[in-house]
Amino acid sequence: MRSLAMLTLLTLACASATEPAVGNEFRLDFGEAVTVPEAELWLHFVDVVEDSRCPTRVLCVWEGDAAIAIEIVSNLADGDAVTDTLHTTLEPKSVTIFGYVLQLVRVDPYPSVPGGIPLERYRITLRLDPIEG
Repeated sequence: MRSLAMLTLLTLACASATEPAVGNEFRLDFGEAVTVPEAELWLHFVDVVEDSRCPTRVLCVWEGDAAIAIEIVSNLADGDAVTDTLHTTLEPKSVTIFGYVLQLVRVDPYPSVPGGIPLERYRITLRLDPIEG
């Protein structure tokens, strides 16, 4: 019984660390959409536009880049939808939109061998912060 209580607490702690909220890093699986309630934004991980990151077992001239497409809808802007591409190495790594800065923190999994990663395995980590000023 004690181990079940600990498992429940750990599960809740892990879930709260990735909740989509302003000021928190949170994850989206490929195709997943979430709402960030306090920002009144809806975010949808639409596509992996490019993934040229250098696999861990390969010697490359440069580190490469992953680019993802994310759809952003604001409830405050009459439901206007914008699709932006964010990058891991190149610019832009973040976008300023609807009063917030949305930053691409990481794209997983990192390639370990040459060849493509199936789309359904991709997961991105994002961070949403209010515009300072």
